[in-house]
Amino acid sequence: MYGRFEIRCKIPYGEGFWPAFWSFGGNGTEIDAFEFGCQDPQHIHVGIHKWNGSSDIGKGAGINYGIDLSQSFHVYSSDWD
Repeated sequence: MYGRFEIRCKIPYGEGFWPAFWSFGGNGTEIDAFEFGCQDPQHIHVGIHKWNGSSDIGKGAGINYGIDLSQSFHVYSSDWD
């Protein structure tokens, strides 16, 4: 339930990919450590969602790192305490 979740990966580049590293917990809670729209591999999306029936209540952010994150392997992590 709690802990550190970590992945080392190289994201793909190009149209049509949407790689993500996320967890889905009880009561419809989703934590997105990352989502990439690979047509822009400099831009990472993070967020927390609470699914309530057919609606989504959430907070998210987009971060532009200014480098192409698809060019090499990186470590991404999420700490849940």
